[in-house]
This record gives sequence, structure tokens and C-alpha cells, in this order.
Amino acid sequence: MRILILSQYYAPEPEAIPTELAQGLVRRGHEVTVFTGFPNYPYGKIYEGYRLRLWQKEKADGVNVLY
Repeated sequence: MRILILSQYYAPEPEAIPTELAQGLVRRGHEVTVFTGFPNYPYGKIYEGYRLRLWQKEKADGVNVLY
């Protein structure tokens, strides 16, 4: 099954629920894509290694992540 998760928070941010959900679904054999904002919680500054741009795509632990 192909699943899209829309979440304000996702790894590397400390809010774990969306990350654990996505990784659990991948372990069960689903294709998961997460659409989220650039990581900046809780300090309000974009994490090192990320730049503010139109979008960024990466694959983390089998999950497609779109920022």
C-alpha cells in the first residue's frame, strides 16, 4: 500500500510519533512518503545540513521524505 503522511514534525526533530509511525509502516511492507516542513523545532532555526529552499527530498530508513 502507498501511504502519505502529512506532519509538521519529523526526524531529526525530537517529536517521535510521526517518525515511528512511518518507520513501522515501512517495516510492514508499505511504501511511505512523509511531507513535512524543514526541521526547526524547538528552536525555530533550520537544522544544520538543511537549507530553506522550495523543496528537498531524501530517503531515511526506507521512508521518502519531502521537505
